[in-house]
Amino acid sequence: MAFSFRDKVKGKILLQVEQNGEAWYVSPVNNKRYYMGRPADAFQLMRNLGLGINNKNLSTIKEGYDTEQPVI
Repeated sequence: MAFSFRDKVKGKILLQVEQNGEAWYVSPVNNKRYYMGRPADAFQLMRNLGLGINNKNLSTIKEGYDTEQPVI
């Protein structure tokens, strides 16, 4: 089954660099994209629309710093 571009990016933040460096959030619930605007607007948008993370995905994130990689 082929997936559309929107299916691949739902739940992600996209940067549209061709114009003004705008950021858009693609909702995984309704596949609509929402303009993130200024930082305060973006935080409010994510509070209202963000779904968070489930425990399975959270457990795949390493804790702490990787001591073999320099911190930049």
